[in-house]
Amino acid sequence: MCVEYEQKSSLMENKMLNLQLETLSNLRFKPMSKILNIDVDIMKKEVDNFAADILERQTRIENLKKNVRNAQHIVVQLKEDKIDKKLRKPLTAEEMLAVAKSTK
Repeated sequence: MCVEYEQKSSLMENKMLNLQLETLSNLRFKPMSKILNIDVDIMKKEVDNFAADILERQTRIENLKKNVRNAQHIVVQLKEDKIDKKLRKPLTAEEMLAVAKSTK
């Protein structure tokens, strides 16, 4: 009789546990934090736009570097231009005589 009682009580306990598991599995739990709904296509477009913007800025920077290098070359050429320096000096008769006397 004791064995039958133990068997029946364990059977009832198992049924109660199964019932509890079923009720818990049927319940819907609220998550602690909401899962964000992320649209992947929009994110891809934003990344592509960002990459295009970076490439555009990079080309602008390279063009500016070229322009600066060209301006530096022009400045060096102007500094080394001796004919231009001679033309900048005023050409008066007195100065021409002074230059001629100093070269003798």
